[in-house]
Amino acid sequence: MIKALQHFLFVSVILLSVSCEDEMPNVDPPVDPMPMDAFESGVFITNEGPFGSGTGTVDFIDTDGVLTSDIYGIVNEGAAIGNILQSMTIVGDRAFLAANNAAKVEVVNASTFEFIGTIEDISQPRYITDAGNDQVYISSWGADGVSGEIIIADAISLDVIDRIAVGGGPEEMLLVGDYMYVVNSGGFGSSNEVYKINTTSQSIERTFEFADKPNSLASYADGDIWILCGGFNNFNPDDPMTTPGALIQIGVESDLIEYRLDLPYGAKKLVTDGTTAYYSTSDGVISFFNRETAQQMNLLIPNINPYGMDVDPNSGDIYVLDAKDFASAGELTIYDSAGMIKNTFTTGLLPNGAVFTP
Repeated sequence: MIKALQHFLFVSVILLSVSCEDEMPNVDPPVDPMPMDAFESGVFITNEGPFGSGTGTVDFIDTDGVLTSDIYGIVNEGAAIGNILQSMTIVGDRAFLAANNAAKVEVVNASTFEFIGTIEDISQPRYITDAGNDQVYISSWGADGVSGEIIIADAISLDVIDRIAVGGGPEEMLLVGDYMYVVNSGGFGSSNEVYKINTTSQSIERTFEFADKPNSLASYADGDIWILCGGFNNFNPDDPMTTPGALIQIGVESDLIEYRLDLPYGAKKLVTDGTTAYYSTSDGVISFFNRETAQQMNLLIPNINPYGMDVDPNSGDIYVLDAKDFASAGELTIYDSAGMIKNTFTTGLLPNGAVFTP
């Protein structure tokens, strides 16, 4: 009797075990979390995303040459940056992402890309620049595209501190000493103005008038400022309203023009590694350098018209971004300083910039 009972219990336990195994749900293995400081060393690629719908994204290429797409969405559980990612700037341990159509700047940890907070109510934000003293300057076109402002925000609390009216279409900014230089393209109109803002008094100290539609600026190691103007065009080179662009050098001490070269309209995206500078025209990518009175221009990469372009300050490599058909994945091509292709990557939709880790 006891043996029979033992046999019954043994069989019951086996059947129960089998039954439990049969009823166990299929569970996917856990996904390894993104390692801490996963984005500490490499380059970020900003993608505008589709106009009017969808979201901009950020890709990351690590030092092994591996590209990870949409790191913001991965890290922040599918969250979206917002429509039209115009630019990204790293300030200290934070990255600031200007979402143009979404009227905001998203702020994340620069090494982990974890969401920190939002600077809101900024109409058509364009670019962000570190102004020192835990402050950032944000260029904003305004809701109508012609009532531009420079918005000063606390880089820690993310509160807006002040606003400076600058007219239509403020674009890139450059901090030189205590002064922030701002190029003003005119937004949906046209402008030829560049502003010099005193960051102590937070007021415009001087307004320059150069060629039409200044769009970018950079400085060499000697401190002189170079300004690129695209010129105005009505998408018709024979239109009498069309004006040429220009490359202009001004002395950082004198604020006087030291060099000027007129260019065909459409010149854009002036970038430099501190020694050599680059800009693009309809002919391709132009390189040049300045050593006191000697300038040298060179058509480095012909027959391309980049949607975005940047230069690695460490290697001198040139990152050229192609939006392709504006409806599918873009492409990044990396060139060395001699104009030879080193690598290519498939990016998100409408890639417009590369941001290098400090």
